[in-house]
Amino acid sequence: MLKEKQTGIFEKEYKLFGNKVLVTQSDFASLKSVFEIDFNLHRNIDSERILIIRDWILTSVEQGQPLQIPPFLFSARGNCRVENEKWELKPDRKLFILDGEHTILAIAAAIQYFDRRKLQAEKKFKWREAKKVEHMAQALKTVPIGIQIYLDLSDEEEKKLMVDIKTDRRQLQSGVVMLNDQRNEYIILTRKMAKTLGQHMEIESKRSRLTDDSSSLTTLSIMYKCSVAMWEGDLNATENVSRKLVKAPYVMEGPTIAFYQTWLQLFPSHAYNREKFVSGLAVIQIALAYTVYLLNKDYHLSHQDAINKLKLLKPVCTWEHNDDLFGHLYDHSTGRIKNISKKTTIKQTANQFIKRIVEKG
Repeated sequence: MLKEKQTGIFEKEYKLFGNKVLVTQSDFASLKSVFEIDFNLHRNIDSERILIIRDWILTSVEQGQPLQIPPFLFSARGNCRVENEKWELKPDRKLFILDGEHTILAIAAAIQYFDRRKLQAEKKFKWREAKKVEHMAQALKTVPIGIQIYLDLSDEEEKKLMVDIKTDRRQLQSGVVMLNDQRNEYIILTRKMAKTLGQHMEIESKRSRLTDDSSSLTTLSIMYKCSVAMWEGDLNATENVSRKLVKAPYVMEGPTIAFYQTWLQLFPSHAYNREKFVSGLAVIQIALAYTVYLLNKDYHLSHQDAINKLKLLKPVCTWEHNDDLFGHLYDHSTGRIKNISKKTTIKQTANQFIKRIVEKG
């Protein structure tokens, strides 16, 4: 257990990728006084991200839901020692966080929020509400948190480890946003669509990207980008922003769900097989959505009529990597198309779709 100005007794020591790692568990109340953020390492603290995680924490605590907090990673930088055959933190020394800085700051912000609510309730003599808020704050302060502490990393090893972690964590963080954000109305719409479609197709909710061995056809993040592309023509949509729908939700829900249902008619069986078919790739899915936008904008079709026009692609496209339709993306060295979701490649692919649709009538 970590204690201010004294010890953290770590009972388990492991070797991970050749480095000594201590593994323990603490609560936030004990942890907050023994760590620091090295801003030479963490130059890009994202206040928007902290706010999103804080709101998720507040909602979970207020609704009595369990908090699933990933382990925090720290570097000891020589500040841990062996005492009585156990590892402990040296007096008045700190741990330096490598991963989890946004979450740990979000927990602190959530506790501050509860403390302010409690104070406001007491000022208004609302003692029952103050007691309830105090219990929620205490529950958050005592939630168990997993900790991994690297004992002997050099400066370069710290930086490399952070790069490796952040690359993977960015995908996971996108999933957190897609599952919990309440400010972006397109994300709310996407969650609703995914719930409806869940029994018909497998949708990855925790990661933003899919690997070849995944059986999911798409992700919440890709669906979000499809919806924005289809309704606004924006191919640079990011999740960490507040965004309003361009029309009333009841107007957009029908065509949006119809767009995803059309995939089930267009794509081949085992469409998720990214080694054989392109139908499970983000660039293709977003290009189809952008095709609907262009048919609406340039050909003056309603969104529903434009979605119906996509069905004309079925007899003229195999959805295999070497199909002529994807010649502009095909890489002969790999036998596959390049899954690069840049504006230029998405627009090129959408134009190919429209060309075939126009040819078919």
